[in-house]
Amino acid sequence: MGNKTKIRTADHTMSFWIGCSRVSEGCKNCYAESFHRFTKWTPDFWTVKRAKTTWRNPAKWQRDAAAMGKVDIVFGDCLDDFFHPAADQWRGEAWGIVRSTPNLLWRFTTKRADLVADRLPADWGTGYPNVWLGTTCEMRKYLWRLDAIKKVPAAAH
Repeated sequence: MGNKTKIRTADHTMSFWIGCSRVSEGCKNCYAESFHRFTKWTPDFWTVKRAKTTWRNPAKWQRDAAAMGKVDIVFGDCLDDFFHPAADQWRGEAWGIVRSTPNLLWRFTTKRADLVADRLPADWGTGYPNVWLGTTCEMRKYLWRLDAIKKVPAAAH
């Protein structure tokens, strides 16, 4: 977490917090929960906790990307759901980091599309230009998530 990644669609992975709770059948095959089971990296995946060591990484990535004149893609919720209610206390600080890293394109994907609008920063406006919001729909009955995320003003969905 917080380093270069082998994920083809991202340059870095980042979790401001770690942990989640199940919201639907799609959580049954959660890769983050599987990661936890195999590594025991954190004692309890089902309790959302602030990550301790990764918060400084984006500043370094920003400096490096800016120096090279490029934009790096960050998979921004690698071991969590960025919009999980249990992370409300830290999200404002996380948004500050996202805002201060224009050479990082943050990809946030959630199963909690209905919670996104209420968890955006006050200066969001029509969206930060370096944030991509997405959702997953593992079954037809969750297609409503697409409508919910499309209603959120964003530079990219």
